[in-house]
Amino acid sequence: MRRLSHPHHLLQPDLFRPDTPKLEWRQLPTEARGKATRLMARMLHERQHVRPDEEPAGEHDDE
Repeated sequence: MRRLSHPHHLLQPDLFRPDTPKLEWRQLPTEARGKATRLMARMLHERQHVRPDEEPAGEHDDE
């Protein structure tokens, strides 16, 4: 999608880059859904258990 150059910023489909079909969660194989679920759970767990004095990489201000 690309923006038109008028104030309403309406979106127009880009005819040179057709939309790629996207799989829905239920269409994924059971093994892939399980792996994705475990990965997300691990990432959320790690993010929630960062100590306040530890900043995750890339989330600090260099002023």
